[in-house]
Amino acid sequence: MLEKIIQKQIKSAMQHQYSHAAVPQTVLAKVTKGGEIINLKILNEFENVDNNFAEIPDIKTTTSYATGDIVIITFLYGKLEMPIVIRKWEGC
Repeated sequence: MLEKIIQKQIKSAMQHQYSHAAVPQTVLAKVTKGGEIINLKILNEFENVDNNFAEIPDIKTTTSYATGDIVIITFLYGKLEMPIVIRKWEGC
């Protein structure tokens, strides 16, 4: 019983106070809607869509990207709602 209460408190603290710890700082993402206002799906380390993250809609960029492009993004203060597109990913 006490263990479940502690786990619940830790989970709550991680979600509300340390949400940035669960989100990688810089990731690859696939453009699902192209243009200068794009939608993105975060990719895992193998460049497959990571379904643990919802699609991020309506990101304004200074460069036009095509649907299907892979880009490098970072999150301002670790917040998913504040992504910054760094550039197009050309691979290793």
